[in-house]
Amino acid sequence: DKFYCQIGHRKVFLKAEVAGKLEKLRLARLAKFVIIIQRIYRGYITRKRLQILKQTVIKVQVRYRAKLYARQIRKQYLTIRMRVIKLQRMIRSWYNLMNLQNYMNIRRWSAVVIQRRVRAWLIGRKTRLQYQEAKRKMIFIQSLFRRAVVLKRLDSFKVIDNNKSKA
Repeated sequence: DKFYCQIGHRKVFLKAEVAGKLEKLRLARLAKFVIIIQRIYRGYITRKRLQILKQTVIKVQVRYRAKLYARQIRKQYLTIRMRVIKLQRMIRSWYNLMNLQNYMNIRRWSAVVIQRRVRAWLIGRKTRLQYQEAKRKMIFIQSLFRRAVVLKRLDSFKVIDNNKSKA
């Protein structure tokens, strides 16, 4: 309407009441945008704090559970250790009572024989693997040599063919 505003060459002139209403509308819209921005920022900050809090809680839980697990393992270890000590005590007293040193010498001899055979088997296995590797390398070298011989023969045939074609 021409009554509320006047359009000039470079500016638009408004009546005071219209300008006031427009300013109120602008401030209301601006306030809404500010509230939206604040809401988004506060949500972001809250999520970040929650994430940090969760990570901290997880670290505390991990350390607590590790401590509990270590206690449990230590308790199991001590129980097993006491049982082993009792078993050793019983076995030693039994050996002393029965005077089985000859029996132990026979056992030691058996262990020595087994160890000797296992060591021989391991050395034989290592030697066999070394032999197989050397054999594979020799076959490869032979194949290279045979290839060179065949290529040399093939070149000599080509020379003969070229001489015949020139004559």
